[in-house]
Amino acid sequence: MLRALDSGVSGMLSNQLALDVTSNNLANVNTPGFKGSRVTFATRMIQTEFSGSGAGNNVGGQNPRQVGLGVDGASVEVNMGQGSLQSTGRALDLAVQGSGFFQVTDGNNTFFTRVGNFGMDESNNLIHLSTGFRVVGNVYGSDVDENGNQQIIDQGVPLQMDLESAIPPQQTGTIDFQGNLDPSTPAMRGNNLRSIFSLTNSETNSRATGDTLLRDLNIFSGDIQPPSQASGDPDDDIITMHIFGTKPNGEAYASSFSINPWEDTTANLVDRMNGAFSQGGNRFATARLQNGSLTFNSTGGGDGFSVFFGEQNPINALSAVDSQAYEIPDPNPEVTIAADDAGLLNPSIDGTINDDISISVRINGVDRGTVMIPAGTYDAANPSPSLRSLPYVNVGDEVEYVISGDNGETFDLISNVYRDSNPANLTGDTNGDGIPDMFQEHGADAHAWQYQDDTNGTFDWYRTRAVPDSVSSSIEVYDSQGGRHSVEARYFRVGTRTDQETGAKITAWDMMINVNPSRGEMVNDMVAGIEFDQEGRFIGINSGSVYGGDLADPTVGYVEGITDQSIQVNWTTTGPTNPSEIDINLGTLGGFNGLTSFGSASTAGAVSQDGYSDGRVDSISVTGQGDVVALYTNGISRKLVQLPLTTFRNPEGLTAMADNLWGRSTASGEPSPPRTPGEGAGVITSSALEGSNVDIANEFTKMITSQRGFQVSARVIQTTDRILEELTNLTR
Repeated sequence: MLRALDSGVSGMLSNQLALDVTSNNLANVNTPGFKGSRVTFATRMIQTEFSGSGAGNNVGGQNPRQVGLGVDGASVEVNMGQGSLQSTGRALDLAVQGSGFFQVTDGNNTFFTRVGNFGMDESNNLIHLSTGFRVVGNVYGSDVDENGNQQIIDQGVPLQMDLESAIPPQQTGTIDFQGNLDPSTPAMRGNNLRSIFSLTNSETNSRATGDTLLRDLNIFSGDIQPPSQASGDPDDDIITMHIFGTKPNGEAYASSFSINPWEDTTANLVDRMNGAFSQGGNRFATARLQNGSLTFNSTGGGDGFSVFFGEQNPINALSAVDSQAYEIPDPNPEVTIAADDAGLLNPSIDGTINDDISISVRINGVDRGTVMIPAGTYDAANPSPSLRSLPYVNVGDEVEYVISGDNGETFDLISNVYRDSNPANLTGDTNGDGIPDMFQEHGADAHAWQYQDDTNGTFDWYRTRAVPDSVSSSIEVYDSQGGRHSVEARYFRVGTRTDQETGAKITAWDMMINVNPSRGEMVNDMVAGIEFDQEGRFIGINSGSVYGGDLADPTVGYVEGITDQSIQVNWTTTGPTNPSEIDINLGTLGGFNGLTSFGSASTAGAVSQDGYSDGRVDSISVTGQGDVVALYTNGISRKLVQLPLTTFRNPEGLTAMADNLWGRSTASGEPSPPRTPGEGAGVITSSALEGSNVDIANEFTKMITSQRGFQVSARVIQTTDRILEELTNLTR
């Protein structure tokens, strides 16, 4: 009987233990990170009355006779299974998905937790909010390498984050460009041309108008005071301009005129340019100033119109001139000749005239202009005035000169032709195919001429060169003080060359950079010779122009830094002692990760740069790898600390403690070295906490079965008690 009582008592105690565990599980159903437990039962003791016997010769074997003495709670096991994540919207609430634990310390002892409800105290310590214990982790250094990476400088220490210090500004060092440049974009020639950048009045920092003095233009690089103030000679203020190119029908033209930057206006410049586009009664183009930009619109048939202008004479080689002299008596007759060479026609006189005369020129019966020659003596040292626009003649063309005026003397009429056959002339056509060499490979390079120092003496004319189309983009960059400036890049196609080894067609573009003159001064503003192969891949910067010139030739002298893949700006705020040198990243050579030249529309643009202003912490976030990242007001992010995760060989062996903490035990083993989340210990989810892994339905089922088990054990005791009572009554 006593055995039955003991078994009943053990059953009640064991089921009571199960109810205790179940009730604790249910009580913590809303506790973050709580891990439910379960009780497993085992037979308590076995009393053996007969151990059993084997079979004999005539007797069979007998099984053992054993009586159990009740049940014990063999173990209380923790379920370390993953709990569901519950969003909190708080950046420093962290949940672990995996087997890892956060590590915290009270200064003397180390504890572990799955509940990452962290926060900051008044000393910027990262703490566990439930206990105030400091979180243990790794500290990042503030230095960033060229790949944007930071190094860990301290490991396994209580974490403190500096959230008050400002991050200093970083001057822009690189601008990255991506996108496409359409290889079918017209190069150099077209019906309508426009200057790369508009003209700006440096005094008012506004777009130039017709009344703007030339010396006030942003492209003016001379002295603000005219040279005549020092020399006393007004002629020292005069600059000779040269303008040339091709008419819409492809014929070459050229002109020269004078300007005084300290007296003439932009309207005067445009008016004199228009003189180059009119030959007699034939006007083939019109120059205008529209919203600060120089525009050139051709008239008539053909799309071969082009224009180049600057201060260097493109046809100044004497060896390029073919001259035919004719003695002109008084009175002045008409002279008709047949041109015996092809090129630009520039009639002049040699001798003395006592009165003003005019010479009208007709080519094949078409009026090509009239030149007025004042009275005076003219020779090679003192040439007579030229036609406003030099017309083109071909071999055998009928050239008619009509001379008007009473000169009173005999003089020589010189029919000068700047020969096509001489490569010294940029307007020449040495192979006689009807296409000027300036647009053919290995010819006279008008494109390179536009960038030469002699072309850009008093003005940076190359910044207003006329192109048929361009692609524009802009990006904000930063100086050394963190000042923000807008940089505009414009790309224009130069032409196509043939690779001498493979015969492949190589497309070339130039890039020109601009900043607001009030914000800074461009020192190096060009990246010339951006080339793409016939598959559209960027293949590098080539100092050799597609038309044969060498932009790196030191004997010629070109715009500073034209072949460098970088620009330089002297910002107004920092001055020339601290210039901003910016590398231009156009992509990997032979790759497609930067600029490309496919047959689709042009989309090229500056997509990123590495500078920033100063900033202070605006917010923090935590990555899946446990990095606590500060986002600053300047848009820059920096890693502050890292929260590694610790694992155990037997996490069920950890000792549960209050406040969602766990302690190591002999059963759990030593913690593994902390690992970066994502490397086997799990990953971290920010703005969430891990919920309890208690299954309510399962716990209710356990509670019912435990209740029934308790009731059954109680009935055993009750029944045994009645039997004992009957035994007691036998003695009465």
